[in-house]
Amino acid sequence: MKILIKESQYLNNDELLKKVCFSYWNKIGYATSHPSFLKIFKIPSELIINVQRFVDEWNKEHEITPLSILEKDFGKFHQSSLSPHLYMWPDRRGGSVDIEVSDGRISAVVRIHSMYYNENDGTLDVYCEVPTQTIKDVGWGGKTFEEVYPYGYETDDEESLLDYIDEDEYWDTYDEYRGEINWIVNKYMYKKYVSKMGKVELEIENY
Repeated sequence: MKILIKESQYLNNDELLKKVCFSYWNKIGYATSHPSFLKIFKIPSELIINVQRFVDEWNKEHEITPLSILEKDFGKFHQSSLSPHLYMWPDRRGGSVDIEVSDGRISAVVRIHSMYYNENDGTLDVYCEVPTQTIKDVGWGGKTFEEVYPYGYETDDEESLLDYIDEDEYWDTYDEYRGEINWIVNKYMYKKYVSKMGKVELEIENY
């Protein structure tokens, strides 16, 4: 697709920006403010708030709510008894969802335990766990974090770094990887869900 519009043409021209956004979203069937969309149409990043506003408008026209975008994959959110604006997942039956994430170097299967969406503040808090046995780094030759840093249990692999890893080293390394994986989860959740929800702030917390 050849884009003839210049970045400068969008500035102070909401009518043009809306026309470009709605035309493309109507073709793909959903609205998004993801950076890849902005890049395709040469929309300046400083106009992200305007694009998010149009996402809200497009969704409203198509009877799509932020919750419906999440519930499509995760199931029903329930309204908090403490606030009419707060919705929580999972529902009272409990449960969790595993997602596989990767940035090409680090990968992990992350377990999402709970989410809290506040429609008044426009915030989504995601609480997840990063199991050590699922963390992999391409530099480890297929091994998991537990195999490379076998702190707290014995290993039969004589090529492991140590039979027992120093406790401080273990937790420092785990925190480092968990921080990187949190960022990968953030990008995953933003691209797949939050960028389609309008003006919503995402926060990844550890369970």
